[in-house]
Amino acid sequence: MKIAPSVIMLLVLAAFLRFFPIDFPFFTEAETRIAVRGYSLATTGKDELGRNLPLIFNSLTDYQLPAVSYLTSLGVVLFGKSDLAVRIPFILIGLGIVFLTYRLGGWWAGFAAGSSTLLIFLSKVPNEAIVLTFLFTLLYIVVSRPVINIKIFLALLGLLVLVSKTAWFLIPVFVIFAAGKIRFKLFLISGIFCAAALIIFLQIPQGWRSLQENNFQGFAAASIQNGIDRLRGQGIQSGWPPVAEKIFFNKSWFLTAGIFNWFSSFSPGILFGPLDNMGVWPKAAIIPFILGLFRAKSLIGLSLIMTLPFLFTYPDIDKSMLVASVPFMALIVAAGFKSLKTFFKILVAGALMFELIINLLNPVSLRPTWIKQIAYDAYELSLKNNVVVSDDIISDITPFLYWHTPLLPGENLKQPFPYKIRQTEIGDNLKVVGWENTFYICGADKPTSIIASRRDLKKIQIDHRITYEKQYKNDQGEVAAFLMPDKICVH
Repeated sequence: MKIAPSVIMLLVLAAFLRFFPIDFPFFTEAETRIAVRGYSLATTGKDELGRNLPLIFNSLTDYQLPAVSYLTSLGVVLFGKSDLAVRIPFILIGLGIVFLTYRLGGWWAGFAAGSSTLLIFLSKVPNEAIVLTFLFTLLYIVVSRPVINIKIFLALLGLLVLVSKTAWFLIPVFVIFAAGKIRFKLFLISGIFCAAALIIFLQIPQGWRSLQENNFQGFAAASIQNGIDRLRGQGIQSGWPPVAEKIFFNKSWFLTAGIFNWFSSFSPGILFGPLDNMGVWPKAAIIPFILGLFRAKSLIGLSLIMTLPFLFTYPDIDKSMLVASVPFMALIVAAGFKSLKTFFKILVAGALMFELIINLLNPVSLRPTWIKQIAYDAYELSLKNNVVVSDDIISDITPFLYWHTPLLPGENLKQPFPYKIRQTEIGDNLKVVGWENTFYICGADKPTSIIASRRDLKKIQIDHRITYEKQYKNDQGEVAAFLMPDKICVH
């Protein structure tokens, strides 16, 4: 297939926006854990907990499906242990989305996908959302054709159910909508794939809990249940029949709030924002987007379907859940661009690129770049002393300690499906301590260096009146951790 020079130019532009700057954004705790896992799988065939090539992985918040972790390991195999190695597979997937969107809607659609701040941001870090977006876009191309290649269709379904639980709830509805009419065979096949994945997942210990906590927060949150019970109690005290209380006050009403949460995900403040805030596009894209809404009405429903999980996540809004809808919203933006005269096309596109480049030249991020120095210091100190690090300096410091130092993960767990396990034994001389630990003057014991949070600094100073040697400030300039002199040991 011959590729036109304009398409090559489009892909070069999209690649530049994703490679520059290559060190932005800094990995979060979850992304660093995936990086550590990818390195461990690539070098030892085991995950960070010492399990041989598992299919279900653990994180501090949930179970994770295998596709993203093994994709990350492929990058490490090719490029070694580095941030670039971890980013490369996802950058290539991001470029694939740009190309597929071009195939769907032409050059302006590809330009809209290539310049999407959300796609750029998520193309640079290991995550499920960007992989889902690529596969769903490819699936749309397959099922919207007059003649469907069943082998490719089945392969895409198999990949989708291995990427994220979100796909299990989207695939059947998406397939029918993308096909443009009811095709019972497609609906049945996709439904069987999703049902099989869900049933197998529910056989795993804590599987149902995982689904409740991450896909149906309103049905699992104790605060919501407590509020319903309070309303029922007040009604009963007022003389209402108990049956009426159950009818008027129950969790089904939560769906009303969920629906508003779903539609609010398309508010201008969320769709059009700066790179660091993970807006979908720079503000200049508002003009073609609004114009496109009147010219591509059929794509509005498809974009809504791709954000269906928002219905179940109230009160949270995770902007990464918008990303699967971006290729289809890009087609809307493209329709708006096509309606503009040439001069205004160039003007709007130029304003969009100018804002995007300014954001890339001056990246601002609330991600924990400062934690790298703590990891370096903890490792260097562990070469001669015992070292402990407080577990509340950041929600999960363990992956940072592994990724930014030569330390190797290798804890061997007997549980095949650990759920929300926090690793505390990092190395022979390096441990993570929690709120239950206490501190004492070492005496004859081996000296211990402590990198303490505010919580543990307060405990140490109350008992021993010892001050710190060094402060660590977070990216907002707030003091977040303290290095204590090696006089204190830990129970």
